[in-house]
Amino acid sequence: MSKTTQPALDHVVQAGDHEVIYPKNELRLRALVRSDGKSMVEDSAIKRADHALASLAGDFDQWMAEEVEKLAEAHRVYAASPVDPASQVDLFRQAHDMKGNAAILGYPLVGEAAHSLARLLDTLPPATVPLRLVENHVQSIRALASRAIHGPGNPIAIELVKELRSQTNPIVEEYLEKAQAGINASR
Repeated sequence: MSKTTQPALDHVVQAGDHEVIYPKNELRLRALVRSDGKSMVEDSAIKRADHALASLAGDFDQWMAEEVEKLAEAHRVYAASPVDPASQVDLFRQAHDMKGNAAILGYPLVGEAAHSLARLLDTLPPATVPLRLVENHVQSIRALASRAIHGPGNPIAIELVKELRSQTNPIVEEYLEKAQAGINASR
């Protein structure tokens, strides 16, 4: 049985009822390893990959700005017709994509806010989505990204994301409980 190496954590931040975990970039640990323990990837290739990632970091803010604009446009369409399932699906997709891209681009709190928005849109039918809460999510994401809040060093940003989740989670859970009760009642 092979021994698995767990990636080391760069740091962990306690944020109310949860922890935000920031892993170290340990590309070398993810490289293929032969059964004799030798790397199948040259050290120079790993160094080049690390360097390429570091050189792209300057573009991350621009990429995030582009992601935020896509989200804002999807929100404008959704706000004009919030009962249209297609506009809700489009806004969900943008939030979902942002959730995934934000961590890669170094915006974990934006990712958490986008995840909360995506969960809300993915769970509730169009006529039941609280429009003000959707607006709060989009504006919060815009604020976090425009101020280039990258990590846990901003307690106000952490509280903002925590508040978005504290408003979203009960609504989603209540809807899911009612849906489950309806399923159980029809059995």
